[in-house]
Amino acid sequence: MARQGGERDLDVISLDEEPPAPSRRTRRRGHMGRRWWWILAGVVAALAILGGPVRQGLARDAVGDLARRWFTIEELRQEQTRVLGELRNRLLPTDPAEVQTEAASRLESEEQAAEDRLAPAGGSRTWLDAGTRRTKAAITKDLRLAAAGRSTADADVEVTNALADQLRRFKMKNPSVRTPALHSLDADLARLSTFTSLHTGVSLLLAADRKVLLVDVDRSRITEADVDGLGDVTGAVARQTYLAVVNQGQVSALRPDLQAPLVSIGLTAGPLVAGFDPDAVWLSNEQAATEADGAGKTLASTPLPQCFMPVAKAGASLVLELSCVGGQETNPLILWDPTSRRRRHFGDGTLLATSDRYGVWRPDAGSARLEVTDVRTGTSREISYADDRVPMAGSISPDGHSLAVAMGFEEQRGGQTLLFFDLTTGYGTGLANDAGVESYDTLAWSSDGRWVAFSATPRVGGTRLGVVEVEGDRHTASLLRVPLDVTAQAQLLAVVP
Repeated sequence: MARQGGERDLDVISLDEEPPAPSRRTRRRGHMGRRWWWILAGVVAALAILGGPVRQGLARDAVGDLARRWFTIEELRQEQTRVLGELRNRLLPTDPAEVQTEAASRLESEEQAAEDRLAPAGGSRTWLDAGTRRTKAAITKDLRLAAAGRSTADADVEVTNALADQLRRFKMKNPSVRTPALHSLDADLARLSTFTSLHTGVSLLLAADRKVLLVDVDRSRITEADVDGLGDVTGAVARQTYLAVVNQGQVSALRPDLQAPLVSIGLTAGPLVAGFDPDAVWLSNEQAATEADGAGKTLASTPLPQCFMPVAKAGASLVLELSCVGGQETNPLILWDPTSRRRRHFGDGTLLATSDRYGVWRPDAGSARLEVTDVRTGTSREISYADDRVPMAGSISPDGHSLAVAMGFEEQRGGQTLLFFDLTTGYGTGLANDAGVESYDTLAWSSDGRWVAFSATPRVGGTRLGVVEVEGDRHTASLLRVPLDVTAQAQLLAVVP
């Protein structure tokens, strides 16, 4: 309706009509504004939360996981070193190089595969925290160097320092981890743990690192004496029912199984000498010698000539050598009868071996020869050998017929050979093989005369033990796979029946 009088016309809007709807553009602008507001608020809230206890907890868990992985890797590498060391401990100088290299390659592959499985994985626990990121990166770098066969020495230090910082930061202790087992060399170690494939019936008494050990060759078993007070044993003689051992002059009776008790026999200032009685030993000082049994009971006693002491028995006599230090040009050898106290000078030289019938010695001067003296008659005869060699050590078989003697050079230990002489004919034979031995330190026959046990220095490696099988004129030497950590400083004391 229009008004008169010049007034402006106005539209009349019916209440029954709906107002026009707002445009789509206006509605979208309002909705988007509200959504961005909530997203922004959520991000701020998340950052606030992650910057607090939750973030610290995630980082702490990450450090614990990295520490367990790294300490397991370290144990794994130490186990690899241990297993490889055990392999080397069992090898002989005569083994082909491939035995070690091929086994070491298999062990390396097994260890590397285990390290790959221990590599730290990604995740929010590490990327949310700078310290854990650095630690993870250091471990990853170390593992990559190891996989490439490069030195990890510097990388190991980097990981150790980074991990120590994080453990200290969260007041955490080093985790305890189980040492991983490596099995790729199990079959090799089992095979190499057998001392020999021969059947010898021989047991060897050793002194090694202030311990007394019994090596059962056929059973590949080593028994340590379970007795207090043995100390540093320097000599031993196998008797019928016990082992006589000497430590700083104290002679004791030790059971053949090396178990307690240890029975004191007496004191000696000279070498321990087997007695005439099969269960006795001779003890001596500068004035007298006494034969005592395993309980220390005196069986016989005899005064000694001045400046002489017994070093061996031969038949029913004691072999005496000079005990006084002086300017003598020769070393007189004397046979002493303890019953009649009669002395017989049978030569000047170095005693090599004795038996119930013979004394074998090397003269102080003269041509290349050995003297074999019949201790019953006092007569001697010669055994000749190559001029460029000299006898270094010797031992006579239990039946008294054969002499085993190591022949070497006067001015050096290396390059020795082992010869066997028939003491009746003087005929000599050598070894069918040398077993890679450079020098022989000790020779000792088994009670049945079928084997000669020896300790020797191979061309490569420390002291080793071996046996020579005696079959007529053929003599075959074999090194025993007794672990090197046992034989390296071992002294062969006796062959035990």
